[in-house]
Amino acid sequence: EEVSEEEEVESSIVEFIEGKQSPIVIPIVKPIKYPEHKIFSSKRSNIQSSRFHYTYNLLKNDIKSTELNKVTKIIIPIEENYIFSTPILFLKIKELSIDISLELDHVIEDNSIKYGYYKCLEDNIIDLTTDIEKITINK
Repeated sequence: EEVSEEEEVESSIVEFIEGKQSPIVIPIVKPIKYPEHKIFSSKRSNIQSSRFHYTYNLLKNDIKSTELNKVTKIIIPIEENYIFSTPILFLKIKELSIDISLELDHVIEDNSIKYGYYKCLEDNIIDLTTDIEKITINK
């Protein structure tokens, strides 16, 4: 008895559904866990500079720039300033080739001071092969 091509395909599908085919093994790859670093504007190189535009010395604050992978969030005091007139902040760090937008996620209040918790809207990957000493932060 001759088996048609359609019956052959149907038979192999049924065998696969019934589990007669060997299982497919998918390896689980653990994501790389990068260290988290916090950059405080209060530790900027020149305390007289604006906390919205300043230079930050990574080496003096024990941060290796080659360990930096991405910017994920910013927590910043909200004040009466045009920068906070919309729920979007723009962050530029020229040495890391970062130019991203962050959206206000929620507000944290502590001792009558409001802090905005901003999350990144775009994926950003920092890919440095040599360490740099300083970065310039511009919000």
